[in-house]
Amino acid sequence: MKYLIIYAHPREDSFNHAILEQISASLSAREHEVKVRDLYKENFNPLLSAEDLTSFTEKEIPADILIEQEYISWADKVIIIHPIWWFSMPAMMKGYIDRILIAGFAYKYTDGHPVGLFAGKPVLLINSTGNSDEIMEIIGIKTILNNTIDKGIYEFCGFQVNRLFLAAVPYVGNKIRKEYLKLVEDTLDNF
Repeated sequence: MKYLIIYAHPREDSFNHAILEQISASLSAREHEVKVRDLYKENFNPLLSAEDLTSFTEKEIPADILIEQEYISWADKVIIIHPIWWFSMPAMMKGYIDRILIAGFAYKYTDGHPVGLFAGKPVLLINSTGNSDEIMEIIGIKTILNNTIDKGIYEFCGFQVNRLFLAAVPYVGNKIRKEYLKLVEDTLDNF
């Protein structure tokens, strides 16, 4: 099986990076092909420019965008790891989506209706948060993210969405973090 991991966190000492390392090692140990796109490390350009938009309409996609699209097309399954900041994803990840998941590659319109071009391709979203599960429930973060990210981006493009939230990560101790890594492993087993 071919796995693409798209990772967006600027610090290598983050818990998100520990998740990345665990998943990469676990999939490699199972003899899967794994490619990692560490957007900060790769110095990915997240800025959608006027030139990009013009190139999309002229069907002359810039080389850096084509490379990322080839990775997504190559993968049987996609895993996306990033924190939740301000009820959304880091700007780096949003810029990746803006530039890579474009019309004609990720979706198209047929008779005025959107059609996702990744029909049934599994994606696993793993997000750490600073809020507790209780606070996320009270203020509705999970519902917001389900509507804007899960449905509004990935399901729109046809992906089959699986999600894992890891709550209050900056405020839990090592015991809970180890439990979270076990939960990541269990989620990976069922993905």
